[in-house]
Amino acid sequence: MSLAFPNSSLCSLPKPTSDHTPLLLNISTTIPKSNVFRFENAWLKHRDFLPTVLPAWSDGLSQDAAGSLARSLKAVRCAAKVWARGKRAPPALIQNCKFVIYLFDVLEEERSLSAGERTLRLQCQDRLALALRERAAYWKQRGKQHAVCEGDANTQFFHAHASQSPAPEPDPGS
Repeated sequence: MSLAFPNSSLCSLPKPTSDHTPLLLNISTTIPKSNVFRFENAWLKHRDFLPTVLPAWSDGLSQDAAGSLARSLKAVRCAAKVWARGKRAPPALIQNCKFVIYLFDVLEEERSLSAGERTLRLQCQDRLALALRERAAYWKQRGKQHAVCEGDANTQFFHAHASQSPAPEPDPGS
C-alpha cells in the first residue's frame, strides 16, 4: 500500500470501552479533482450573456457530429466561465441599492430631487430588481437540487416537507 499511496498513514486509536483497536487510515493521492461546471439559470437574466457566449458554439463545429458537440459544449463552458467571472455581483449590492433608494426617498420628502438624483435612484431600482431576479433564479435552481438530494432521505428537510412545516433554509455553501 505504501508504494501505491505514498502520502498515506495508518495509526491505531485509543480503545476506551472495547478490546478492539480502531484503526485510522488516511489516504492521500495526487489524482487531481475535476472542477465541476454548473450552469446558473440566473445568467440568462443578463442581457449580455447570450450575445457573449453563443459565438463560442460555432467555434467548435466540425465534420464529426459527436466531436463537434463536445467541442462546442467545451467552448461554451469556457466562454460562460469567463463571462461569469467578470459579472459576479459584490455581496453587498442588494443592501447598497436599498440604502441608496431609501436615502433618495428620505431626501424627496424634504425637497424635490434633481434630475441626476432621480436618474441614479431609477438605476438603483433597476439594478436591485435585476439582482433580486438573479437571486430568485439561483435559489429556485438550488431548491430543486436540494429537494432531489435530500427529499427522500431521512433528514430534517424530508420531515419538514412531509409534515407541511416550514423547511429549514438550504445552506448556500452546498
